[in-house]
Amino acid sequence: MGSKIQTYLKYFMTSGWVLIGVVLIISALVLLFAPSTKVLTCVMNPDSGAIGYVDHGVIADTLILKIKNDSGVPINGVKYIFGGDFNSGAGITNQPTIFGSTGENTLTATNIGISPGRIYNGTVTIEYNQLGVIHIATASCTGRAI
Repeated sequence: MGSKIQTYLKYFMTSGWVLIGVVLIISALVLLFAPSTKVLTCVMNPDSGAIGYVDHGVIADTLILKIKNDSGVPINGVKYIFGGDFNSGAGITNQPTIFGSTGENTLTATNIGISPGRIYNGTVTIEYNQLGVIHIATASCTGRAI
């Protein structure tokens, strides 16, 4: 009777370890290959210019881009051009055109052509005047719209 119990115990222990291994492998595959729900990245080019990236997001076909003046010198005459996955004809509802020497500004653009759940890779080219010289910076933003 003792040897039967020992045999069953070995069988269930071995089966249990195999089951745990299968669950770990499936979990690892899901983590590696499942699309992320919200991964936001944005790279400013040139990265050492006066315009710096703070944060961004796409919510219900609206882009919200927070940027700041990193130069310490006032900026004016700011213009925005949309590209990549962002609709070039997007309507700008909040358009900061003058930046103080410091502080954050928020650009809000509607009808950018990104539906909720869609992964996007768009650009916002920012043209600005600083001390009488025209500069251009481009924000390349990726993520998943919510």
